[in-house]
Amino acid sequence: MTTSDLIADGRGAAVLSGPAPLSDDPIRSVFPRRIYRQCRRTHFGPNHPVGVFSSDVAELAQSLRAAFEELAADFDSLVDDQYLLDGARFRQRRFTSFELDPLAEGDPIRILRHEPFFQDRRVNSYSGGIQRDYAPLEQRTVENRFLRQLMCDVYSMLPLWATEDRRPWNIGVHLMRIVGTDAEPGLAAPEGLHQDGHEFTSITLIGRENVKGGKNIYTDLERQSFMEMTLANPLDTFIHDDSECMHDVTPVTNLDATRPAVRDVCGFSLNPIGCK
Repeated sequence: MTTSDLIADGRGAAVLSGPAPLSDDPIRSVFPRRIYRQCRRTHFGPNHPVGVFSSDVAELAQSLRAAFEELAADFDSLVDDQYLLDGARFRQRRFTSFELDPLAEGDPIRILRHEPFFQDRRVNSYSGGIQRDYAPLEQRTVENRFLRQLMCDVYSMLPLWATEDRRPWNIGVHLMRIVGTDAEPGLAAPEGLHQDGHEFTSITLIGRENVKGGKNIYTDLERQSFMEMTLANPLDTFIHDDSECMHDVTPVTNLDATRPAVRDVCGFSLNPIGCK
C-alpha cells in the first residue's frame, strides 16, 4: 500500500483500501513467516511509517494455534504494574528482553539477562526517567513456540532497509493486560501522545473482551493524525518506525457494566544491537 491507499474520513481517521501483499524479497526469508504467511500490509516509508498486519488464529498450524492459546492463558498470570500513578490498577504486565540473531546457527533467539525497562522522561512523561523493574516472563512463556515465532515474523516484516545488514536485534517483550471500567478506564498509554525511544515498536492483539475504545492513533511529528485504527481481532498487529511518528491509544471502558473490559496485547520494542 502506498500513502494514497490511506483515505482520511471526515474525522481524519485512516481507512485502509487495497493493501499490497508482503514482499517476497529473499532477504526477508531469513525466517519463514508462519503466523503472517498470507497477511497483507502497508509499505513502510517516510510518508507512512506504520505497517498494518493481520492473520487468522484458525488458519495457523495446529501446534502454533495451541501455543497461541497457551500464551493467551499466560496473561492471567501477569502482575500489577507498580509504576502507575495515584494507586491506579488498570494495567498488568511482564517484561523480558531477547536477542534475535538472523545469522545464528540453530535457534536464533536467546533470552537476555533480566534488566529493568527504561525510557527517557523526554519520551515518557508519565513513567520515564526511572528504572522500571517489571516481573519477568515466566519460563513457560519464554519457551512458548508462538511467541518465539512472532518475534521472527515481526522481524521479517520490518522494512528491508532496517534489516539488510543482518545485525542482531534486541527485542523487548512486553505482555500487557489493560483492564477498564466506567469507574477506572484502562489507559494503554497513560502518557498520552508520545514516542517510545526505540527504532521500531510493534503491538499485537492477543485478546479483547467486553471492550469499548482502545483505538490506536498515529500522528506525524507535528501531531497531525494520519491513521486511526483499532486492533479488533487476535493477531492484528501494528509496527511503526518510532522516529517518524507519534502514537496514542484511546481509553478502554466496558461495554457490559457488570464486567470489566480486558485488552491483552503483546508489544515488542525493537532495536539493532549496539544502537540503543
